Amino acid sequence: MWLLGGSKTTARKVKDGRSVRRFCEACKAVTAFQEYEVTDKLNAFFVELFAPTQATTSAC
Repeated sequence: MWLLGGSKTTARKVKDGRSVRRFCEACKAVTAFQEYEVTDKLNAFFVELFAPTQATTSAC
């Protein structure tokens, strides 16, 4: 028996979200950080079951 399932993480930029300029450790430069909404989704048989976690983060 095969079980087709998986998970997927998506990140979307928040419309009218916060933006801040600060030093980024990864690229070693002062850059603009934008606000993003991150969602993890769980799928089974190509049907979305639920989105267990949702967070807001900023990225360079």
